[in-house]
Amino acid sequence: MQILALVFRSLASPSFILINLYIKICFVAIIFSWLRAADILNYSVSFVRTVDEILEKLTKWYFDIFRRIIPPAGMLDISSIFALVALWFLRDFVPNFLFQLSLYLGQ
Repeated sequence: MQILALVFRSLASPSFILINLYIKICFVAIIFSWLRAADILNYSVSFVRTVDEILEKLTKWYFDIFRRIIPPAGMLDISSIFALVALWFLRDFVPNFLFQLSLYLGQ
């Protein structure tokens, strides 16, 4: 059981870092979607187009989970905000859960 406790304890910090990184990626994707909706982004620049495609591939699957539950209200898509709130909850819950589980198994 000690080995399993060490595994869970060692996963606590990387899970926080990865979830925090994905929060930042989702935040940038939301900003890009607002800029796209306002027709501010210049898609003739290949860098902007590439960044937008990468952000879309990284976040579409996650945002679609919430879009199925919360449909867009007119032109406003608030499902991505709920997705961010869920990630903030997971960022605090998952590492703490793993750490507490490691303490329980280490006894």
